[in-house]
Amino acid sequence: MKKVFEILKKHIIIVFLHMIYSSAVFIALFKGRKPIKLDINNLTDVSFLKSVVFSESQRLVIVCIISALFLSITYYFIAAGVRKNKIYIKDFVRGVMQYSIINIFSYMLSAVYYFIFAVCMGIISIPSGLIIFPLLDGKEDFFIPAIILWLITFLLIMFGFLLFNLYMTFWYPGIFLTTKNLLSAFKRSKKMVNDNFWRLLLFSIISILNIGSFLFLIGFGLSLLYKSQNPITHVGLWIGVIMVSLFGIFIKTYAFSFLYNNLMSLNRVKSVEQGIAI
Repeated sequence: MKKVFEILKKHIIIVFLHMIYSSAVFIALFKGRKPIKLDINNLTDVSFLKSVVFSESQRLVIVCIISALFLSITYYFIAAGVRKNKIYIKDFVRGVMQYSIINIFSYMLSAVYYFIFAVCMGIISIPSGLIIFPLLDGKEDFFIPAIILWLITFLLIMFGFLLFNLYMTFWYPGIFLTTKNLLSAFKRSKKMVNDNFWRLLLFSIISILNIGSFLFLIGFGLSLLYKSQNPITHVGLWIGVIMVSLFGIFIKTYAFSFLYNNLMSLNRVKSVEQGIAI
């Protein structure tokens, strides 16, 4: 933890870049969005649903482009920080040129991973969903088994999400610290997570809290729109954006630092083993 604070203190530009990135994402999500009160007529209106899907797709593309540009620079700087390298003005351009396209492909691939994960969690949830029907038919004998099944399903989903979140969190540092080959970087970071899972369990929980905070801010912004208020001008929302951004950059820097230290430890072990073999 101390090393993370030292990196961010030494390279304060990383913090400012991430805050600008978070602000740009929220502006892209809410700028020009009109207040909409959903009702049964809107939900059954095909033309309305198509316009919503088209509008949200445009915003998603913009967010991906913003993320590719800003995070390419930010992650490039963090990687330099954990390696104790100096950061120069030219690195702004270098980070974008070397990693922006790779980041876009990584987002596309991560979308596939998230879809597969969601399908797997849906399959796991089928038994707990089917057991509702006997309860609706008044079969009280199924009540205790249903509670047990729901609890087991919940624990399986939570454990699966913790593990999956760790893989995804350390994947991006792997791209910047190990190899630009997306699949190879995922395999290497996955192995590191498997070897250190219990050490990283608390980190995964904290990371999920950051994701939850981000989703809460989006929900808060949408609730403001429902009340015909502009989220862009809401002071409370922007305070939340700043806090979540600071929380998020700390988590990301810790992931980079942990992966780098782990890689250095492995390299030292290999060097010793090679020396003994010789």
